[in-house]
Parts: sequence; structure tokens; C-alpha cells
Amino acid sequence: MIERLLLPRGVIHGLLGHAQRSAPLECVGVLSGRGGRVEGWHPLSNVLADERRFLADPAEQLALFRRLREEGREVLAIYHSHPRAGEGLSERDLREAAPEGPPLHVVISLGTEGRMVLAAWRLTAAGVEALEVEMGE
Repeated sequence: MIERLLLPRGVIHGLLGHAQRSAPLECVGVLSGRGGRVEGWHPLSNVLADERRFLADPAEQLALFRRLREEGREVLAIYHSHPRAGEGLSERDLREAAPEGPPLHVVISLGTEGRMVLAAWRLTAAGVEALEVEMGE
């Protein structure tokens, strides 16, 4: 079980940039890799175009999942931003999380007094667990 989430420096920069470019709307995307190791990030369109909710474009998501499968990579996490809120998962995030989806969720918060904060969460049957986020190469 992952106690920490190691994110390559380029992935972190990509996530933060996606969140900034999407603000004031929420962004959404997927982290992919092999063997539980994050190797890439994949931005998706938020079809809700909302400041407090996200829904990845289903056609984009399906095409991405097919491509990742063909490349031998797996979906490791879903990421989204909170343009005006903290880095915790909201009640809505928890309610709308797909039960068959990946258990890891990464939140990029822009609403933390001028700082950007990245947090990772694991959804389990028992609840939500915080993961330590580490930057790697």
C-alpha cells in the first residue's frame, strides 16, 4: 500500500500549470504509469466548466484509457483543482467519486492565500487517507 506518492518534477509542474491555466474553473486529468510508479499526466476537458465541480469529457477519457492500455500503462490517479478552496477532498468530491475508478486522488489547491498546494488522498472502504506527496526525478 502506498504511504507516499512520488511525483516526478515534470508531472508536478504540469499539474500546477494545468490548474493555473484553467482557473477560475476546476481542471481535471489523470496520472498514469507502470507498476504503481507515476510517469505521466494527462489533462482532460472539464465539460461542466464549473468553479466547484468537474466532469472529464467522456470521449477524451475513453480515448486516453485506450491509448494508455495499448502503451502498457495504467491509470494511477485522478487529479483536479480547487481554484478557491483548500486541498482537501470536498463532500461533493467524495460523493461523486466513481467506485470503479482509481482509489488515488490528487488535489491542486490555488485557494490557499497565494500558495499552490498539492495533496494526495486514497479512498478506501473505511474512509479517506492522506498520502505524503514527494517530488522526484
